[in-house]
Amino acid sequence: FSRLGSASWIAELLLNLNRHEEARALFDAVLATRALPWAKLGVARAQIESGEMAKAVRTLESLIIEEPTYVDAYDVMGRARLELGDFEGAMDVYLKSVTLTPESIPRLQKAGMLAYYRGDLAEAAKCFDRAVRVGMGSKMFDWQTAVLLAFARFHEGDTRGLQRCCDDLGAVLAKAPQSQRLSRLSRVANVLLLLLHQRQADAMAMIDGLAAELDAVDFDLEAASNMLGLLAMIASTGTP
Repeated sequence: FSRLGSASWIAELLLNLNRHEEARALFDAVLATRALPWAKLGVARAQIESGEMAKAVRTLESLIIEEPTYVDAYDVMGRARLELGDFEGAMDVYLKSVTLTPESIPRLQKAGMLAYYRGDLAEAAKCFDRAVRVGMGSKMFDWQTAVLLAFARFHEGDTRGLQRCCDDLGAVLAKAPQSQRLSRLSRVANVLLLLLHQRQADAMAMIDGLAAELDAVDFDLEAASNMLGLLAMIASTGTP
């Protein structure tokens, strides 16, 4: 390793060991000799881990001014904004990172999820749709993304778009039929499609099947969140 490479490796190790002050001291030492973007980013990360969110934001703002295309800075800034409860600011940062790296599956998914849970379904659908198109064959792709896209398509009344979500989930389930998670995700999307087609009885029968799994050991937070989302959709359609 070069000296700077060794310093970077050691500082990352210190951060992973929760030795934030030592990591920050090393990053500061690197900055004192040579203003490298990764060193300033390391300072910000150490500040975040130490709970100094406002300081981290100032450090990151300075870094972004100096290096406006250094996309890793936007990832960390987004985290800092979220920790401060500044969801609008975090959304702006995530969208900027997506603009800089439009093929990044994790960034598309992160931006889409924040937009979705903020209620900006149009932006969420835009991010999720791109994530699906560029990411389905990647290990970085999370199939919950397709389910959230399905919810967004339901809100839009987009039958064709929702059908594509169901088809995509059905195809991946066919390749891994033993996956209980994929089975649940696929059924959630299909319930939404049935509701959109006003086939309430069929939708309720499928929901009953999902409800029968509530006590399963693998019925986790994701599954519970999707179930609550379906119940909200049923309430919105006036289904008894």
